[in-house]
Amino acid sequence: MVAPALAIESVAAGGGSVCVADKHGLRVGPESAGAFPGPACYGAGGPLTITDINLLLGRLTPERFPVPSPSGRRGSGSGRASCGAGAGDGRANDA
Repeated sequence: MVAPALAIESVAAGGGSVCVADKHGLRVGPESAGAFPGPACYGAGGPLTITDINLLLGRLTPERFPVPSPSGRRGSGSGRASCGAGAGDGRANDA
């Protein structure tokens, strides 16, 4: 019997998977933010993660995250700046 198959190295990409923009493009994982510091939007200085991206895309409720916006609203703030995106290796507070 013949069945379609794919050679897959890894499938996991949880909310803590670190997102990095480098000279090769965008990359997710295999590094993880772990429980501490956690994603950048947790407010503990963590790296940009899948959770941060979902927050920026509006898939998560901003009020549930500790990073305040310039307007004082808790959540994604000004977007890229509050979640550490667009800087260096994708980690928060890298600017």
